[in-house]
Amino acid sequence: MKEKMFLLTGLFSLFIFAGCFAAIGVAAAEEQPQSITQKTDVVSAEVVEAGNTICPVSGDKVGSMGPNVRYEYKGKIYSFCCEGCVPTFKEDPEKYIKMLEEMTAKESSAVK
Repeated sequence: MKEKMFLLTGLFSLFIFAGCFAAIGVAAAEEQPQSITQKTDVVSAEVVEAGNTICPVSGDKVGSMGPNVRYEYKGKIYSFCCEGCVPTFKEDPEKYIKMLEEMTAKESSAVK
């Protein structure tokens, strides 16, 4: 009887110990990175931030749908609201850069 009780106490302790580590692992997994950077197809000697706070594809605030996603194009790093916008940007970057410039100009003139 003592052996069974000892064995059950040991198993119970093991499950509690394992549960604590599992909870720590879940909490760590839920933390998302602040930024995800995707590499560009073009190698640039000097890279600078575009500094955009608006997603060039959706027009939403950068990082509004999760961690801030960044992509380099022709030496500039552009920020996006989510990872899903990067492939769309890659299809026609010049179009989206122009749209971003127009949105930024509108935002600047509205502030003045």
